[in-house]
Amino acid sequence: MKLRNSLLAFIYLLFNLFSTNFSYAEPLIVLEFSSQSQFSEGDGNNLFSVDPDHSEEYIVKTGDSLNSILKQFYKGSGLDWRFVQLAIVIANPKAFAKNNPNFLFSDKTLYLPGRADIAKLLVGKKIRNSSHQEDNRSFGQNIYFFGG
Repeated sequence: MKLRNSLLAFIYLLFNLFSTNFSYAEPLIVLEFSSQSQFSEGDGNNLFSVDPDHSEEYIVKTGDSLNSILKQFYKGSGLDWRFVQLAIVIANPKAFAKNNPNFLFSDKTLYLPGRADIAKLLVGKKIRNSSHQEDNRSFGQNIYFFGG
C-alpha cells in the first residue's frame, strides 16, 4: 500500500511537471545608493577625507600610473579607489587614450575630484573640471601602459 501510494504520487508529480510550461526566471539585482554609506571617514589626515569639496590638480610625469597617483593623493581618504579611478577618467577625458585608465598621457594636468564631485558623478551630474588644459594636438604625446 505504501509503495502504491508513493508510485501514484510520483506519477502525479511527473504528470504535473510535464503538463506545465517552463519559463526561466531572469536574475533580479537590486542596487541601492545611499550617500551616507558610500564613503568612510578616512584617517582624518588626508585632505580628501577632511574636506568634501577638496580637489587638486596634478601634472602627470613620465612613469606615473593612475594607481600611483591614487596612492599618492587618496591614501587614507576612505574613498573607494574604483569610484575615484572612474571619476578621474571621466573628469579628464583628454588625459587618457580612449577613456582607458591604463593609457595615461604624460605632461597632462589631471583634475583630482573630491568626495562631493565623486558623489555628483555617481548620480549622473556633471562636475566642474578646474583644469584649463584643452590641448587637442594628437602628435608628440607619450602613452604609458601600466596594465595587468
